[in-house]
Amino acid sequence: MRTLKTLDASNIGATGIFVIRKGINKSALRSRLTRSLPFNTDIFIVPGREITRLLSADPFRGRATPRGTVKFVSILSRRTHPGPRTTFSLPTGKRWLVRILGRRGRFVYGLYRRNMKVIGILGQLDTIFGVPLTTRSWGTIEKIGVALRTS
Repeated sequence: MRTLKTLDASNIGATGIFVIRKGINKSALRSRLTRSLPFNTDIFIVPGREITRLLSADPFRGRATPRGTVKFVSILSRRTHPGPRTTFSLPTGKRWLVRILGRRGRFVYGLYRRNMKVIGILGQLDTIFGVPLTTRSWGTIEKIGVALRTS
């Protein structure tokens, strides 16, 4: 996409995430992306410094990651009031599939078990938090950090 080349962008795998290196304000970036995409989609713009702060804080540091689980981060489309209590599981009980461990600003982080039902449960989080969100693995967030450091 020509728009992304002129912005010195890096694509992070097949995740729909781009690291934009050229300085541009959020509204101008959103406008350029919206005009260049042949379809409607939610566009989340997160300043690199917010990702860097999250990585520095590493909310998973010192936490055991049970076998068969994946660390993830859901990014809220915008900051909201605190919302639900910080730690909860879906479904509740010992057979949880998604466990929310905490929140830092517009980042909600947790674990999910490898199970087909997880996609539907993660889809409920935007209703729970009251805004659209997008979810990526912690590994993808770490790759964004690498791209930010090499820019």
